[in-house]
Amino acid sequence: MNPSFQPLPAAALQLAPGKPIRIAPPEWRNNKILSIPGSYSQEVVPLGVYQMGVLLIGGGGGGAAANASTLRALATGGGAGAYTFAIIDVEPGQLVPVITVGAGGSGGKVTSNVGQSGSAGGTTSLGTRASSTGGSGGTSSYSVTGADLTGAGLTSGGAGV
Repeated sequence: MNPSFQPLPAAALQLAPGKPIRIAPPEWRNNKILSIPGSYSQEVVPLGVYQMGVLLIGGGGGGAAANASTLRALATGGGAGAYTFAIIDVEPGQLVPVITVGAGGSGGKVTSNVGQSGSAGGTTSLGTRASSTGGSGGTSSYSVTGADLTGAGLTSGGAGV
């Protein structure tokens, strides 16, 4: 036995009388994936479940558009949505807070021969307990004079925070 490792006494692992021990399981069961943007309510915690592992991913940002007829045009992709993983204590029969799945951002369009930026992705959340912001939209730039756009300050959409 490693002398620097001292196991906890059994008494240290006891919770309040009548309460189950809540330790993250070696595997998660009863998985439910919600990937269609929108709000979900009335989800009920099944019998025998005392913890939820929740992975939230914000919607990705939409990419920018570049006018194909403009020789000097740049457009970037949208940023990735942020992600959050949380383990939340629950009780069987409890209603889960409203789950909101954020939509991906819309891609930019070409308007009056100018490429537009993409829109940001939506936030994904579990009520007020946890959330992940969507990624920012991509940006575009062009030159009507044919000037070189190297170093024009374009950046791709950053990840949500």
